Amino acid sequence: MWRDYFDQYFAISDGTLVFNVVFPGRGTAFTFPIGLHPDKCLDEIEKYASESGIRLSFCMVAEEQLDKLLSRYKNPFVTDLPEWGDYIYDAQSFGSFAGKKLAGQRNHVNRFDRLYPQAVYRKIGPDDIPAIKAFLESFEAKQDLSSPTAKEDAVKTLEVLDNYEVYGMFGGMLTVDGRIVGFSIGEKMNDTLFVHIEKADTSVEGGYQKTANMFAKTFSEGCAYVNREDDAGDEGLRKSKLSYRPVGFLKKYMVCP
Repeated sequence: MWRDYFDQYFAISDGTLVFNVVFPGRGTAFTFPIGLHPDKCLDEIEKYASESGIRLSFCMVAEEQLDKLLSRYKNPFVTDLPEWGDYIYDAQSFGSFAGKKLAGQRNHVNRFDRLYPQAVYRKIGPDDIPAIKAFLESFEAKQDLSSPTAKEDAVKTLEVLDNYEVYGMFGGMLTVDGRIVGFSIGEKMNDTLFVHIEKADTSVEGGYQKTANMFAKTFSEGCAYVNREDDAGDEGLRKSKLSYRPVGFLKKYMVCP
């Protein structure tokens, strides 16, 4: 989804994947190689950077990858990237909003249920895409899309909907009297449910909380965690994601040897 925003390119070498990106405000960087032979791929990245006149640097480095880079390079310059870290939640708690810490979110859901007892939540099918696109158009007309990330999110959310079956993700939508008031799209990887897209009508009280809760409740079977990704430095998103009481935070780093 974010390949254009990061001017993203990729290479696969000997069963190992690496991305080359232009990181906002920080220049060209590589991701840590993922696959069969990361050390061999790092050798190739170093050679490529040297021959291309690119300063060697790595972005979006997770903590376990950071340890490997610290053992490879002597005294690299390491910068925390808090705006790109992932918020992690307990899947069972997120699907129930049980407990004292989540009382606020549970109250929003209960309020929604009292106001809209006729509401329906169901999985998104191919035939639902035109209606969701219409909801998205109405939703975005009320949003401030002046920031680069907001603009890109709007464009790429539409792209996902236009290629819903190609992406191979799944989603659920919340309706009131047949009108869509919220939807989420994500995927499962290992023991984690990822939420890639989530939109809801803010004029519907509790709509966001109900949409988030039902997505986890419907799709988190077999999962231990829900990953609601980063806040991209947006203070409103940060406040919202913290209100759901994350149990962990996957830090990301910039590493310049």
